[in-house]
Amino acid sequence: FNKENGGLLHEIVADVFGENTPAALVSGPSFAKEVAADLPTAIAIASTQSEFATQLAMILHSDRFRAYTNDDLIGVEVGGAIKNVMAIAAGIADGLGFGANTRAALITRGMSEIIRLGVQLGGKQTRLWA
Repeated sequence: FNKENGGLLHEIVADVFGENTPAALVSGPSFAKEVAADLPTAIAIASTQSEFATQLAMILHSDRFRAYTNDDLIGVEVGGAIKNVMAIAAGIADGLGFGANTRAALITRGMSEIIRLGVQLGGKQTRLWA
């Protein structure tokens, strides 16, 4: 979020480069180390230009790397940012020895909050789960 006006990254990119410039957001539950180790990974690519998103997905696709495309820039951007906060909270809970119940509660409640915030900001509820 832009600290000056609350704008999202895709809005800033559109302002700087123009609405018609092909652009996409890439996000997902992925760690660079695991991608580099060729472990199974799935991400989301959001773009208002579906052909561009599909081309990116095809470039990135492999037996162990899957990119799902959609047009929900807000959902992917907000979900991608907030899931990182959830992951940190889950890691802290694990480190404190709180167990699987606490981790599951953090994840499920966190998903509810992601959806609530994402929809409030204009994201698509069905895409926030994807």
